[in-house]
Amino acid sequence: ILLRAAQEWQLVMAETGAADFIEIASRAIQALDDDGAPSDLALRLDYRIGHLLVDEFQDTSHSQVRLLKQLTAGWSAEDGRTLFLVGDPMQSIYRFRKAEVSLFIQAFEGRLFEPLRMQPLRLSVNFRSTAPVVNWVNSVFPAIMPEESDTVTGAVSYSPSETAPGAPGVGSVELDFSAVRDDMQEAMSVADIIRQRGPDETIAVLLRTRPQARQIVRLLDRLKQEDPRFRYRAIDFNPLGETPLVRDLVSLTMAILQPADRLSWLALLRTPFVGLELADLDRLAGGRDAPTVIDALVAWWSGDGPVLGSDGEARLQRAAPVLIETAALRGRRSLRDLVESAWLRLGGPACVQNRSELTDAARFFELVEALEEEGTPVDRDSLGQRLADLYAEPDAEADGRVQLMTIYAAKGLQFDTVVLPALNGRTRGSDTRLLYWFELADEDQVVMCPMRDEGEKRERGGLVAYIGDVEARRQAMETGRLLYVAATRAVSRLHLFAAVPPDTKGNVRPTGNTLATV
Repeated sequence: ILLRAAQEWQLVMAETGAADFIEIASRAIQALDDDGAPSDLALRLDYRIGHLLVDEFQDTSHSQVRLLKQLTAGWSAEDGRTLFLVGDPMQSIYRFRKAEVSLFIQAFEGRLFEPLRMQPLRLSVNFRSTAPVVNWVNSVFPAIMPEESDTVTGAVSYSPSETAPGAPGVGSVELDFSAVRDDMQEAMSVADIIRQRGPDETIAVLLRTRPQARQIVRLLDRLKQEDPRFRYRAIDFNPLGETPLVRDLVSLTMAILQPADRLSWLALLRTPFVGLELADLDRLAGGRDAPTVIDALVAWWSGDGPVLGSDGEARLQRAAPVLIETAALRGRRSLRDLVESAWLRLGGPACVQNRSELTDAARFFELVEALEEEGTPVDRDSLGQRLADLYAEPDAEADGRVQLMTIYAAKGLQFDTVVLPALNGRTRGSDTRLLYWFELADEDQVVMCPMRDEGEKRERGGLVAYIGDVEARRQAMETGRLLYVAATRAVSRLHLFAAVPPDTKGNVRPTGNTLATV
């Protein structure tokens, strides 16, 4: 099946004229190899390439190493050509991209590019962090990381760091472990740290997954309306469908499409660009005389509806004709035109908090248009599925001194203060797979087993369980390295938050594959 799938994939790429990154690398390997001997291309390149530098080598994959071996085939330690590999195995955190830290271990031990007799060098000076942060990392992570490296489990032993000469001695590391999980309290603590920052101080709030920041984002979005210190930059972080503006636009869209969608109409009348108060909303649509909210709106506009407060009367005098006209045009004009025109006429652009929200609105209108052109029904399900893959634009008014990002995105960066909330936050578990497998780094072979039912597992052994156990240990090792990467982004101050509630026996210990577990 795998061979057939690979052949079908080749046909698809040939028909479309497209290729992905994996295929490009695979073709490069094929071009350099001729049945085990260097190809003509490899021989031509052999005279032109004198030095190779590979950065972030701890995150290379087996296919990338195969390409490097092809490029250096025939090299020797005495011919003047050099291969320079740079990396930190304690920062290998990209297994989901097929990065294999065991390749770094082999290279460092001289078992990967043996003909070149590479010389290992270990750098120990930390030029980023102050002494308190470096000392804390040196005291904690030897207990988190294993004593010895291992290529099977992906274990990487801890290598201590030294503070750079002349580095400031100021700084702190603060741990806040609570027995009660309270996301709002944790978000308020993060806001307090931001509130106390200096004018030029940079702060990063780092999380393992984006959903763990949901409460923090909501609080900062509310606080930044009154205090610019809480403006933050978050690139590809806030799901577009969860922003207040897009939720309002979804309500507007659903109301236009479905006159009987009472919930969408009520939500629409509460949006900032209509702004009806709850009391007036109840007077207008709380009764059951009119079958739908739009019927109640038409009745009010014709003079047969209830009397509203002065504020509600003024708001509906402006909004009612736009909504009634838009609903009447349903099916006669494109949905994008109806939604975008209604939003503009209702004063939607005047209600946004920053310029970046205008870009978010434009992306929503483009999504509605794309669904129409595809012939896909525009409903909550289709909008929700597409919006799940889109992210809101970062705040255009933010100066970048406060940033929210995943730990993966922060790799290679540094900030005066780093905040690590939700350390005991769980992540989504692994799905059942059709094929379980992992690569053996030393032998360049693959251990694999197809998914089996419970009866087959009992009869034929537990190879799936063995592979799952190896994968679980590899993931646990990487989780420890992930915490190391997060902690070492801090220059002078590090704050860690975790909620570790007691179990049924009263024992307080983290559970699951979380950052608090390590």
